[in-house]
Amino acid sequence: MTESALTCPSCRNPMRQEMFQKKLGGDLPIDICPACKLIWFDRHESLQLAAGGLLELFKLIHAHHDDPVNPVPARMGCPSCRDPLVLSHDMQRSTRFVYYRCASGHGRLSAFYQFLREKNFVRSLSPVEVNRLRVEIRQVRCSGCGAPISLDTETACSFCRAPIAVLDADAMKVTLAELVADSQKRQRVTAGLASVDSMILALDRGESDRGNAARDSMHGVGGGRAPDLLDIGIGLVTNVFSR
Repeated sequence: MTESALTCPSCRNPMRQEMFQKKLGGDLPIDICPACKLIWFDRHESLQLAAGGLLELFKLIHAHHDDPVNPVPARMGCPSCRDPLVLSHDMQRSTRFVYYRCASGHGRLSAFYQFLREKNFVRSLSPVEVNRLRVEIRQVRCSGCGAPISLDTETACSFCRAPIAVLDADAMKVTLAELVADSQKRQRVTAGLASVDSMILALDRGESDRGNAARDSMHGVGGGRAPDLLDIGIGLVTNVFSR
């Protein structure tokens, strides 16, 4: 990463600029604030990311998932023109997501979690899956704000109302198909993402160091925090591609 010319609309510190693969070749510079977990996309940039670029962005999101998060203010200015950013609600297929957009068209500001929802990489758990999960885990972390969710009494985050979420296996298969020629490797990743049950099974088999830590958190070993299922899924994907 290199320091960006833009300042973060939330914390006012310089953003970091990371290069990602473009669909038509070359690299695409994107401005990110890891401390606020925010991504600034210039106009149409989010549509230009290649599959490899998406994977690199996954790795970055995963790397900063446990960092302390700065609170994001309700009012922020565009990092290009300083005009107020407008909170916008949108839908991709059946998935709702939000972002802040510049009214003058300079770009949009997306939280890490909302970007994953926009790209349809996230799905909410069904009531049946939540009940199955409750047998193994008593508490999980909200993928949106990090607040704890008690599975005994809650099916969504009581703080931000975000549902319990995991990576969507079908969406990941499309991306992985563009990246992996080795079918065994692709099957290993998608098997870990196919359902909550298989995700827990993958963790219990020790698919990754991150998975072992998450498994320990699930069962209260070492006093770890409650796991974030979305982060576990991202960890399984990035671990396979780091081998």
